[in-house]
Amino acid sequence: MLGSEPICADDLDLDEIAKTFDMSGGHIKNAVMRAAYIAAARDALIDHDTLVLAARIELKQQGKLLMGDPLRDLADNYDL
Repeated sequence: MLGSEPICADDLDLDEIAKTFDMSGGHIKNAVMRAAYIAAARDALIDHDTLVLAARIELKQQGKLLMGDPLRDLADNYDL
C-alpha cells in the first residue's frame, strides 16, 4: 500500500515546527495530510516550507489570526 520511497525531504525540522505551532493531535494530523496532498500535487517530497504552509492553513481553518494569507501563499508559490 505504501511505497518504500521517502516522502519527506531532508530539510524537514519537526522540532522547530513543534515549537512554532500550538496544535492538538488532530490538527497536527490534518496539517500533515494537507502537506502530503500539496507535495503530491507538485510531485515533490514534503519539505519544511510545505509543512509550515500546511500548518498555517490548518490554523486559519481553526479561525486563528495569522499574518498574511496562507491560502494566497499556496496559490502564488506552489502553482497548483
